[in-house]
Amino acid sequence: MSTSRSRRRARTLHRTVVSAAAIATTAGLLAVTPAGAAPSGPGHTGRSATAKAEKVTAKTAKKAVKKVTKKAPAKKAPAKKAARPDAAGFTPVRTLTGDVMAMTSTAKGQLWIAARGADDKLVLQHKDGARWRTHRMPMQVSPHDDVELHGSARGDVWMVAAGTLWHYTGSRWQKVSLPAGTTATAVYDVAGRDAYVGLRGDVRTTGVYTLRGSRWISHGRPDDGDHPYPPAWHPTDLRVADGKLFGNWMGRSSSAAQWQNSFAYEGGTWTNLFQTHFIGGGSYATLGAWLVPDATTQIVMGSGSSSSDMPWYPTCTMWTKAEGEKSCTSQWATGAAALLRGGRVVVGGMDYQHPAQSKVEATFGIRTRDGGERLISGDPGDRTVAMAVEPGTDIAWAATRTGSVTTLQNWKG
Repeated sequence: MSTSRSRRRARTLHRTVVSAAAIATTAGLLAVTPAGAAPSGPGHTGRSATAKAEKVTAKTAKKAVKKVTKKAPAKKAPAKKAARPDAAGFTPVRTLTGDVMAMTSTAKGQLWIAARGADDKLVLQHKDGARWRTHRMPMQVSPHDDVELHGSARGDVWMVAAGTLWHYTGSRWQKVSLPAGTTATAVYDVAGRDAYVGLRGDVRTTGVYTLRGSRWISHGRPDDGDHPYPPAWHPTDLRVADGKLFGNWMGRSSSAAQWQNSFAYEGGTWTNLFQTHFIGGGSYATLGAWLVPDATTQIVMGSGSSSSDMPWYPTCTMWTKAEGEKSCTSQWATGAAALLRGGRVVVGGMDYQHPAQSKVEATFGIRTRDGGERLISGDPGDRTVAMAVEPGTDIAWAATRTGSVTTLQNWKG
């Protein structure tokens, strides 16, 4: 028995005995005579009466003790409830196998997790209500391969993995044939039969397409300009907000520099909005999340450093249709983030160290539309590697990593 449990039981027994004594006294059954005093009082009949009274008293008190003891467990319930973990924060659900590379929720109660398992095999773990299912894919992925998951219903999920495209229809995964000479780089499912797919190929085939059944309908790509080695851009991520299509495109460079820009698609043309990511020229950064709450607002959160071996710090950039690109501040070096209802953002941090400051431990939090931030209880470990929110809710999931152990955590909102 634990120490705390023993103390609770002792306190309960003490209250029980005291309550029994009070009951007996009220009934006039505890006729205790002071030591050495002669019995007296009206109708007193000597030792036999006293013994009888004491016998009745003991018997009645014993019954009272039993009666009160039976009710004692009900009084313990509040203490147990108060001892439970904080329901307002992220709590661990299960340990995940492999290195998590992507995660998405397609409907309430649905969660998909893609991970690189043993021998680099791609393994999908599917939470279907209270049940978990494992799908072992017939392919291998490296730590540098891109993996994306997105869906709009339980039986309509899409995945890009190492340049291939897959579709889940509710019972099994099917590989989708791509136009000759292309690889898949991004996917965004649209409710119904359509999906937006990003393809990388040559100047004729690189771009974003709508896949409608087996038809590939081209939406083109940003203008190559005077780039010496077109195509100048290839899509890395896609979003739809308020019915409008947005793409995060990576620029092609002949140097070591890398950059990505957000473009909006409207009227058959891709319009450059702002730069979402840049590496090179003494600047290093990780893109934790590119979020599009609506057609007029975008936010990019991550971490940056002045060199690959220098301390890292939080980075934050916003774009609005009214003001364009602007810097923003955040307390998190963001490992991953996802959109909640009302344009709020749930953030999973990573450990970081700002120049001339001590190490900052990773935390979870909420960022509001006006830039306000507050913490959520829970421990992301060393870093948050992926996040997802169940559509139409504020129920969030996070895959966090500490050392070599990856943990799935849940927040009820």
